[in-house]
Amino acid sequence: MFPLPEVWPNAFLHAFLCVVLGIVLARWFALRPDGPRAAAAMLLFIFAGLGVGVLTSPSLPGSAEFALMLASCWTLGLAAPAFGMALTRMLARRRHRAAWGMGTFTGLVVLATLDAFVLEPNTFEVHRVTLPAPRLTAPLRIALVADLQTDDPGGYDRRVFEAVRAEAPDLVLYAGDLIQAYDDEQYAVAWEELRSILADVGLQPPLGAYVVNGDSEWRPSWVYELRGTGIQMLAPPTDNVLVRSDVTLTGLPLGRSKAPLDLPRPSDRYHIVLGHRPDFALGSVDADLLLAGHTHGGQVQIPGFGPLVTLSNIPRAWAAGTVVSLDDDTTLVVSRGLGMERGVAPRLRFLCRPELVILDLVPAQT
Repeated sequence: MFPLPEVWPNAFLHAFLCVVLGIVLARWFALRPDGPRAAAAMLLFIFAGLGVGVLTSPSLPGSAEFALMLASCWTLGLAAPAFGMALTRMLARRRHRAAWGMGTFTGLVVLATLDAFVLEPNTFEVHRVTLPAPRLTAPLRIALVADLQTDDPGGYDRRVFEAVRAEAPDLVLYAGDLIQAYDDEQYAVAWEELRSILADVGLQPPLGAYVVNGDSEWRPSWVYELRGTGIQMLAPPTDNVLVRSDVTLTGLPLGRSKAPLDLPRPSDRYHIVLGHRPDFALGSVDADLLLAGHTHGGQVQIPGFGPLVTLSNIPRAWAAGTVVSLDDDTTLVVSRGLGMERGVAPRLRFLCRPELVILDLVPAQT
């Protein structure tokens, strides 16, 4: 919840102001400690705490949206449960049923916080998709690795690559955002650790591994960091690769994936287009399979609404980590990704587990 030491002063200021706010509301509540007044005090605390979060939002490199999300998490994940426990204790003296209600609410918030910050970010799932592929002459298995987005590769990342190896893919495609670190030294160390993990795991797909650049690959040196990984970069003028006699792969640089794209089919072979952002799919892309990441599925999803934030212009339903049939011949797969936004953003996932996408392309029956 506090990803950078630089945000600690903001967190302490937020905690102090929330304590003051809690004391004021607790004194008001103590005048008539009943259930409705407890609920009103909690709602006032949450909304006022969010306002305090805006005032104490850290001013650091990165999106202002992410900074506000982080401050909001301080309120909803830490301050509100503490205030709820205080109200529960006050209610327990006279209003036992109301105390049970407030205690239950507080407990649910605590469980949601543990799920969002501890459980889901560290437990990815394997999402298997089978698609008909009339242009193929033989089956093809693809592993789509999107948005690993780590700043300190370790056990979780090793489990990801071990899971990829266990699926025995013919082809591994990386949709960008492998390492996200703003400090140059940390960036270099993270790549060294990632190369070591890849070497230990021994991931060697028979048709190779390819990557396109994402938002985190803004340093010119990132291509050099791919050395020894077995991963090849897709970029102009060699962005079209014949990965098999019946399969052409087109890689899109970040800039081309950000907006609707008109892209002709390079041949009559099965055509795969890989980009970081999925916005290119809003154009006229003549391909059989479009692959992207970037959205993280929103990282937080609300039942009945979907992702809170997508940072993309595609429909919200597409950004949730889905397989979409754009027409009879084209399928779009947007991965929820395997990591989280770093920097000043809150490191959480809620109702939006990370995913490794495994695509089985099956030739048409003859």
